[in-house]
Amino acid sequence: MTGRCGVSDRVTFQVGDALHLPFEEGAFDAVFLQHVAMNIANSSSLYAEMRRILAPGGRFATYDLVLRDGDVVYPAPWARDASRIRSTP
Repeated sequence: MTGRCGVSDRVTFQVGDALHLPFEEGAFDAVFLQHVAMNIANSSSLYAEMRRILAPGGRFATYDLVLRDGDVVYPAPWARDASRIRSTP
């Protein structure tokens, strides 16, 4: 996809544990999560890790679906059925 968009020379991908990222403190000016937090039970640790890698004054954005009756049509990109959705207290 990066090749199609002409950004292959500016974008890299790394796979890792969202609760223990391989980056130094303050490494990023911006952090964006898409469909991540809804899949991680320990959300406090997730947000602590995002804060750790975010530079002072940096920006944080997240986008997750919030489950309400009738909102999600399955299969979705992350799940074939509702059994994959974590409910929050």
